[in-house]
Amino acid sequence: MDVVIAGAGPVGLMLACELRLRGVRTLVLDRVAAPTGLSRALNLHPRSVDTFAMRGLLDRLGDAPQLELQHFAGMRVLDLTATRTPHPYGLLVPQSRVEEILEARALELGAEIVRGRAVTGLTQDGTGVTVETGDGTAYRAGWLVGCDGGRSTVRKLAGIAFPGTSATLAAYVADVTVAGGTPTGWLRTAHGLFQWPFVRPDGSTRILTVDHGRVHEDKDAPVTIEEFAASVRRHLGDAAPEITGATWLSRFSDAARQAECYRSGRVFLAGDAAHVHMPFGGQGMNTGLQDAVNLGWKLALAVRGTAPAGLLDSYHAERHPVGAAVLANTLQQVELAAPDAGTTRLRDLFTQLMTVPEANRLLAEDVSAVSVRYAPGPNPLVGAFMPEGLRLDDGRGLLVTPDPALLAAGTGWADRVDVVRGDRGLLVRPDGYVAWAEPCAEPAEAALTRWFGEPAGTSVGAVSPRLLRDEDPHGDVDHPERARDERQQQPEDPDEGGGQAHLVGEPAADAGQNPVLP
Repeated sequence: MDVVIAGAGPVGLMLACELRLRGVRTLVLDRVAAPTGLSRALNLHPRSVDTFAMRGLLDRLGDAPQLELQHFAGMRVLDLTATRTPHPYGLLVPQSRVEEILEARALELGAEIVRGRAVTGLTQDGTGVTVETGDGTAYRAGWLVGCDGGRSTVRKLAGIAFPGTSATLAAYVADVTVAGGTPTGWLRTAHGLFQWPFVRPDGSTRILTVDHGRVHEDKDAPVTIEEFAASVRRHLGDAAPEITGATWLSRFSDAARQAECYRSGRVFLAGDAAHVHMPFGGQGMNTGLQDAVNLGWKLALAVRGTAPAGLLDSYHAERHPVGAAVLANTLQQVELAAPDAGTTRLRDLFTQLMTVPEANRLLAEDVSAVSVRYAPGPNPLVGAFMPEGLRLDDGRGLLVTPDPALLAAGTGWADRVDVVRGDRGLLVRPDGYVAWAEPCAEPAEAALTRWFGEPAGTSVGAVSPRLLRDEDPHGDVDHPERARDERQQQPEDPDEGGGQAHLVGEPAADAGQNPVLP
């Protein structure tokens, strides 16, 4: 086995898809015997929507409702439609549905998923990792990735420190049935925050409470209906609904912790295993999905033996600051949710500031990860998300150039990068971020080597990227080996068969513009 992933949640399954796109033998282990069907997260942020579109998976989400507004500390005033991204909206998709889609895709691509088998031990050496499970089974793999949640066993076994801040409040989230009462939306009370968005005809609903001034006595104790109902009454008093039943009750807090390092030898961490925080803004699952997409292509190159020096370490270098920013962002929202008079004055100020379009967009792009940008270069496109319209269904890089000499030279990386003729020079990493763009002092060949390793020395014909248009989004990448065979049938001449690469719905001359930038 090439890679073992601990955890079959959204992050682990996304990583499995990313690895299998590149033919990496992947095993996913999960401690529970079957999916729970429960959903702590309820929506995909714009950058996650971009990623699903980039991989041809957006259609699988169906007619999920689009979300134009996002709350900040319970103030639902952030305008996602103003974010500079190919998909300026969120999607109301529960975590359980995201898991279903990603599991189906991972299985289509050939991943192996074993449930009811928890990781209990690991030993790593210079060639791989031996992973032990509770039933006495041992697996040998080149790499192990812990996507096993905030109490990650993998993180503890790897000896990775998890520093941060302890809880200062007690919060609950529950899927319950109710009788009486009226949904309030977001409500700030004398005790903190309360959210009750709707009641379905059958009486089912989700309610969230945040109680300042107290902490959970036992954070591991199961939540009872009586305990949860008491929290609801603290906020609503006599207007509280009667809690008649519950399908899910959970406690959480504002504890904020982050792994000191996202890599220890051949062991990596992603998602909640790497960072936990107050779930304000629904940033947890979305941040984890981006961890997986950042790590997947880099780990695949390492498995194939073509990763350049330092590529694997760039996962921590790029994603750790993003995680730290999410922790800071959520802690700021915790402060703005406090029920005291001083905080009320600050909330009034924030409400005014968020009527300023630039300020509103700044916060919206922070919460939705649209503001994420990796190490910039001399060209303003470098480090930003790719121009709108390009699809990277097969998880390869993309080199676009009008230069015949570069088209020919680029075929040395054609086993890792699609090389196409276009109107301006652009190198896009498999995770959708721009690695090189003209004009740039760095030669394209140097950027290709820096991100994708040395050229193979063999010439493979150029292939066209798939663009966002009305077509089957899944038809030609059902299996990595099949996709590779089709690539090798392309014309030998890089000037033949490649076509022109440009943004759908935009003039070809605008191919280099990036809506992420001002």
